[in-house]
Amino acid sequence: MDVKRTFGRTLLLAAIFGAASITMADEESGFISTDSSAAPAAVEAVDTDVPTAAPAESAKSDVIANIVHHDTIQAWDIIELSGFVNGGAVLNTHGTYYNMVGCNSDRDFQLNTAYLRAVKQAQTGRGALDWGFGVDTLFGSEGHLFRGYTGLDSDWGTGHRSANYNDNPLVGELSDRDRENYAFAMPQLYGEFSVNNWKFKAGHFYGLMGYEGPGDKRFFYTYGRGFEMTPVTHTGAIATFSGIQNLDLSVGWVMGENNTFSRGYDESLITGAARLYNGDWLSLKYAFVVGDGAMGGTSGDLFRNDVVLTANYGNCWETAFLFNAGKFEGESPAGTWGSSASLNDLAQMYGSLKYQTWGGFLYYTLNQNWKVGTRGEWQRGKAEGNAMEILEFTVGANWTPTGYDNFIVRPEIRYDKALLPQDEYKGMFGNALSHDDQFTLACDVIYKF
Repeated sequence: MDVKRTFGRTLLLAAIFGAASITMADEESGFISTDSSAAPAAVEAVDTDVPTAAPAESAKSDVIANIVHHDTIQAWDIIELSGFVNGGAVLNTHGTYYNMVGCNSDRDFQLNTAYLRAVKQAQTGRGALDWGFGVDTLFGSEGHLFRGYTGLDSDWGTGHRSANYNDNPLVGELSDRDRENYAFAMPQLYGEFSVNNWKFKAGHFYGLMGYEGPGDKRFFYTYGRGFEMTPVTHTGAIATFSGIQNLDLSVGWVMGENNTFSRGYDESLITGAARLYNGDWLSLKYAFVVGDGAMGGTSGDLFRNDVVLTANYGNCWETAFLFNAGKFEGESPAGTWGSSASLNDLAQMYGSLKYQTWGGFLYYTLNQNWKVGTRGEWQRGKAEGNAMEILEFTVGANWTPTGYDNFIVRPEIRYDKALLPQDEYKGMFGNALSHDDQFTLACDVIYKF
């Protein structure tokens, strides 16, 4: 009798302590909670062919290691799909033709970009080998900005990047209207792998220079003047080292600028960058390209470099400062003036160019629905004693009616002023380029997904 009571008490105490230990266990560690508010756990049928005895300690550690490794591999193998669609209209004060990078001034609605990207990031700093890739495609009136002037995607439409290759003999003579046609582009198609703190990328990809990018990577609808003198894409290979705290270093070789797996002038450039940052509130970047390049329809010695400083103050203020400068010494100038009176036309006319751009950006977040910003730029180019200066100032806003940044309306007011080197070219805006300044009203809608 006493034996039975003792055995019964033992079972009762074991049940109480077992229930308590289960209740107190961390649910994230794989135990089932006894909390009535917790979601019921699925119960799997027990396979009678699998032994139910607990594994040895070494076997347990192997199982745990395999699970952790499996979860890590799954996390590394995530492919991210994203993109955006944006479209709007531009109204300028001097007719339909004007020199402003990116947008068509036809007073009608335009689909600027329908953009789709797929990317898998190669992880660094984990002491293991990993791999990744990136594929970006787009269609729209800005397709000519992101495709190669020669190469794989160069003939996916009739538009070309007129800012760099006016009357380029490789692409033929194109009118302003032809250059503004809709086009497909593939700005990125690359593979990469990482080892510890090193990452190696090869293929076709965005360059290391610049501040403003595609539509979902910039505040304003229109592009600033600094974008015109910045290589958008490269084809080649780049290595990046991130083993120093708050510092990334990159260096690589690329076959020219804005061409896709092809070269028109046997270009060969070295590119590199150093980025110093402190969390999300401060970043300082220096980047360059140097070597045998091309500009204005001729080849020669090319050097470009830029500095970008960004800073955030509290929860409302954001600033950015941009400086870029470069020098080009061509081999065989075309001796003709382009159709847009841009800085690249100086290089085409004289076969040489020295330029610089200073830009400042200031943003203020009013609330979850409104953010306002300003952009001011001064740009100067000089060739054979002739200088061209361009001033640009823009005031704009981002309105997010839903409170989320996936849907944004971007109105803006812009003013451009140009001083040109030759009397016979009266301006760079309006029909027949007959004006030296211009007011622009523009607005677009962008949806990110």
